[in-house]
Amino acid sequence: MKNLKPLLANLKSAALILFLAGFILASGLIAIKTLLLTEMSIETSVRPSVNASSDDSGVKVNSDDQRVNSGDRTVTSGRPSVTVWVNTTSGVYHCPNTRWYGNTKSGKYMTQEEAQSKGYRPAHGNVCA
Repeated sequence: MKNLKPLLANLKSAALILFLAGFILASGLIAIKTLLLTEMSIETSVRPSVNASSDDSGVKVNSDDQRVNSGDRTVTSGRPSVTVWVNTTSGVYHCPNTRWYGNTKSGKYMTQEEAQSKGYRPAHGNVCA
């Protein structure tokens, strides 16, 4: 029995090491799989709101009052006359009655149509209705 104690202690240590190595390997594989799937879902979820090919002409009207002028590629959506607050540092504009409307360090007021024509984008992707 005395001869078996050191052998069992070594066996327990080896089993513990193998268990921990397997656990670390499995965690790494799960993390990699999660990162790959998240990156792929971000790429597939980002879609342009309006598709206009180069041979389109005139103005198209889509749902939510989206208008595309394919001549100069300006996109306006929402109500164009709404006054928005443009954060000139980040390039994002905020709608009235939202947290950051008029409350960023740098910015200015302009209409939603003007903000969109200058290339500013709506905060959180939500245009002002």
